[in-house]
Amino acid sequence: HDRARAYYVRRLPQTHGGEQQRLLFDYVFLHRDNPLFKPFIDWQETGTSLPTPAGEADWPVLAEMVERHEGAESARLARHWFARQPQGVMVFRGTHHEPLGFLLVLRLEEAGEEERAADPATRAAWEWLARHAPLRRGERATHFRFWMARDAYQAVSATQSMAFLKVTQHYLTTPGLAFTFFPLADEAFWSPFFLHVDLFRVPGADFAVGGRRYAVFGHDWRAVPPMLWLDVLARRELDTTPPEGGAAPAGAPAGERAAVLGEAEFAAAVQEALKCFARPRELRRSPLLRTRLVLREAGVEAAEAERVPVLQALLRRAAEPLRASPRQRRWWDALHHGCFEPAASQERAAQRLYVSFSTFRRHLKAGVDHVAETLWQWELGAGDEKS
Repeated sequence: HDRARAYYVRRLPQTHGGEQQRLLFDYVFLHRDNPLFKPFIDWQETGTSLPTPAGEADWPVLAEMVERHEGAESARLARHWFARQPQGVMVFRGTHHEPLGFLLVLRLEEAGEEERAADPATRAAWEWLARHAPLRRGERATHFRFWMARDAYQAVSATQSMAFLKVTQHYLTTPGLAFTFFPLADEAFWSPFFLHVDLFRVPGADFAVGGRRYAVFGHDWRAVPPMLWLDVLARRELDTTPPEGGAAPAGAPAGERAAVLGEAEFAAAVQEALKCFARPRELRRSPLLRTRLVLREAGVEAAEAERVPVLQALLRRAAEPLRASPRQRRWWDALHHGCFEPAASQERAAQRLYVSFSTFRRHLKAGVDHVAETLWQWELGAGDEKS
């Protein structure tokens, strides 16, 4: 199991589209014998309906599907989002291209304030985020607002299983993904499964439409990023004890969750890490060692001592482009003599570079700011070659 999991985890980021979906299904199949997982996935038929973007002819069919299962008010809200984020609608089709179900993936940060306020689901989710898990600059939040099979609605079916596979693909491949919300019409049935796969209850994001209440589960991908999440699932492979419900994440122990730093905190941590770059013992105190960026590079099982050289390599890599820039080369020189291969003091570093102390400090600050901004973008998953 561990060898197969390692193979799929290594291969997933290297693939796209249909090949990635096949790898994902093979990976999910590793969990087929877990009694808490098996009843919720249609193993025999999954893959018979392929997801494709919605077309003009699909909108009335999908709206009718929503009305049949959730009522007229939900259908009105579905049309509201079809018109505003049509690119988020994935249709699962049969052999004759007919819609067998669909999944609506809403990007909350891209919706306008009035658009979010018009739907009780997105209004509640956005307000909960603002209070409990505010998005940092460049981050994304997703609401899987509608998901259903034409005939089975949200019960176990081949279409539902394909929808879950598509959701997992979204988790693993969306740059800057910070938080996801998943609504359920039947909380009692689905709760054991969602808790098992490390989604936790978010009662503050629950909503009601047409007299019907929907329970919402969520996941903070900054605290438990995708690779750590996969590791959590692997550890639970032989565990058949249902996790406790509640408003706190049920997955990785608190000491293993990624640190979620604000932009200013992150920049300050980069500055401090550069100051003690040549002193690995001091680097062990850096909060950057528990960020999503370092965990992704080092591996979630890496010990603290193993993460230090990874952090050093990331700091150097972020500064490297300065070296080749005629205008910014002086920033690289300041970083090199001030941090990477430091002189006995900053005054001595300035003398080596034949510049005044104030000029050296200015160049060093510019270099530090560049490294901090570059690593921030990598932390969010934007601009990193591994994203």
